[in-house]
Amino acid sequence: MAQPYIMKPYTFTILVIDDDTEDLGIFCDAIKSIGPPLLCKPMTKCRVALKQLAMKEIQPQLIFLDVHLDEMDGLECLRFLKENKDLSAIPVAMISEIYNERVYRSAMKLGAINYFKKPGLMEEVIDLIKSTLPAGLLVNNA
Repeated sequence: MAQPYIMKPYTFTILVIDDDTEDLGIFCDAIKSIGPPLLCKPMTKCRVALKQLAMKEIQPQLIFLDVHLDEMDGLECLRFLKENKDLSAIPVAMISEIYNERVYRSAMKLGAINYFKKPGLMEEVIDLIKSTLPAGLLVNNA
């Protein structure tokens, strides 16, 4: 007898790269609070994330990338992502503690989809995430 086809639930993985573990936790808590199909993959090191992305160990549909990282500048990380043909299609939204016009222009020129000042309140983080998602993804949860 044939096995019935069981459809796996769809997940939309969001990779958050931020070396500030408190901010990383806030973003992942916000993603979890929005609920399915969103899944948060937190990373504190860009080089580790790039390696896992290149090896297809993680395959996010969206990346939130901090501008200021300890071991690799966020713009350098973005440049690597956009120059890699296997990774360049992943949308990347830059996040930072402060807004900097020069960094904003550089990020947009490199291919970021947006540049956000990190919000302070959980509700603002949730709104930022929702505003960055593809239209129609959260039809039952918007």
